[in-house]
Amino acid sequence: MAYDNLTNVTTSTSGTWTGTPFSYSGIALESGIPHKDQLEVERIFTLPSSPTNVAAGISLYDLHRVFVINKNEYTVNETTSTITAMTVASTPRNYVTQVATPTVPAGTSIAIPVSTNNDSIVIRRKTFSSGKYVTWSAGTRLTSEQLNLQVNQLIKINQELIYKLESEYLRGTDVTGSSAPAFGVNNNLDMQGHQIVNLSDPSSPNDAVNINYANANYVRVGGAAAQTITGAKTFSGAAVFQNTLTADSTLTATSTLTVSGLTTLNGGLTMDGGVFTVADASGNTGIGGTLNVTGATVLSSTLSAGATTLASASVTGALTVDTTTLVVDATNNRVGIGTTSPTSDLHVRKTSGATEITSQSTDTAQAAGIYAVGSAAQIDIASYGSTAAGNLFGRPRANLTRVYSTGSSGLVIGTSDSQPIIFGTNGVSRLVIGSNSPGIQFPALSSDANTLDAYLEGTHTIANTDFKGVTTAGTHTLGDKTITYTRIGNRLFFNLALSTTACTANGSGHAKIINLPFSLSETWFTIDYYEDLLTPVLAFSGKWVGDEIFFYASGANSQTIAEYNIDSFRTTANATFIIRASGSGQIA
Repeated sequence: MAYDNLTNVTTSTSGTWTGTPFSYSGIALESGIPHKDQLEVERIFTLPSSPTNVAAGISLYDLHRVFVINKNEYTVNETTSTITAMTVASTPRNYVTQVATPTVPAGTSIAIPVSTNNDSIVIRRKTFSSGKYVTWSAGTRLTSEQLNLQVNQLIKINQELIYKLESEYLRGTDVTGSSAPAFGVNNNLDMQGHQIVNLSDPSSPNDAVNINYANANYVRVGGAAAQTITGAKTFSGAAVFQNTLTADSTLTATSTLTVSGLTTLNGGLTMDGGVFTVADASGNTGIGGTLNVTGATVLSSTLSAGATTLASASVTGALTVDTTTLVVDATNNRVGIGTTSPTSDLHVRKTSGATEITSQSTDTAQAAGIYAVGSAAQIDIASYGSTAAGNLFGRPRANLTRVYSTGSSGLVIGTSDSQPIIFGTNGVSRLVIGSNSPGIQFPALSSDANTLDAYLEGTHTIANTDFKGVTTAGTHTLGDKTITYTRIGNRLFFNLALSTTACTANGSGHAKIINLPFSLSETWFTIDYYEDLLTPVLAFSGKWVGDEIFFYASGANSQTIAEYNIDSFRTTANATFIIRASGSGQIA
């Protein structure tokens, strides 16, 4: 037979797990032995950096076991030689290290990420190597099948070792010498405190730079040595030179010098023979000619022109003072105080504490006010000084505060939503215009007879069971059953409308109405109209006392007023009647 020691047997395959069957058919396996007992499946992922930086210090023993997938976490189809499913847990599991290293003690818990689609995986053949496939005992028969199986075990172990050395490890000759091929490192290159030496000059923007090239082509920021700047240079941050920067006693920039960050000069600066001078001791800046500013100007301190003041200034365009202290929005012609984006002509904003706008006059004879003036109307809020003369609506102006309007359409005070308008004095609500109901509410009663302290309008509905007899209630169905009322102070004016449409159970005793909305002192009133009463009357009246109304009448044979009973109104045989009455009384 022909021998070939230049061709290695493939014992591994790699790729990306996409959730569909992954083939390992190119790897020769031993028949009769489960595939999972001959395979090793490894995931490629980045180790976590906490709680301990285990990536750099973990032992090779543990490192191998962190990346290898357990047999019970994937499924194979031995007929098609494919991995059909990855069943790594949906939540990260932990691996606890078994071997201690100088930086990672044994027992360190390492979180292993869950397996997902697009994970990189490597499938290797890993022949059983901790024992023999075949064990013979003295006197047993040796078969060719057993011998071939045992020899195949040894051959496969050697194939796997050779293939792994050739395909997964670098040899010294692979990275040294002029004929060594270029190779890539798919991770960070950690030199562990060692140097990269003999590095050539860069040829593309992504190449590393050696120190000689940097010294010759770049300005060192923070260096102590003297330097010469030639060519266009851009400083994108603060530039601090720790020593004198000179070029034969003169600093020369042969092209544009751009400083994008803060530039600090620890000594004086003189430009163009003293036209622009910054003194090194006093800190004064002198400009010998006209200062023209074509872009935005930011002043972090006081600006003085002339001796100590700025005689006049004209700003065309936007203006910002101290970030948000004062902002002029030139686009929308608005002014903001405390905001960079004013939404009205004058927008005052404060992020904490109360926002205050003060109009003050130190002249005690005059008023300080805020005025809103339209084309034909004006409203102002003003406070007069202690010596202001004259009267306003019959009250002296001295120390008076007013809300005053002029115009042909009057003054409107109102709310746009369901909230009340409240007037009060001395911290107490005195008058309320309700949010949903019409009318005025007076929240407190006064003992002053000249004070209007309560006003209320309303309608009370009498329940069927509230019209009854004192002895036996009876059962009535009411038609008209309302008391409309107006309360002014502690006086109640009312109108009674009462009728029945049915009587299903007769009552007995004095007729009355209970559960009224107000309690009155004893108040007599006349029944103005009545119709279809079962017992005729010459005079008919009512008495409201407490929260009940009682009915009284004088009959045809007697002019004496007596109690009018419930069965005198109507009974089940004569069920309907109508009465109308009105009166007024004192609220108890």
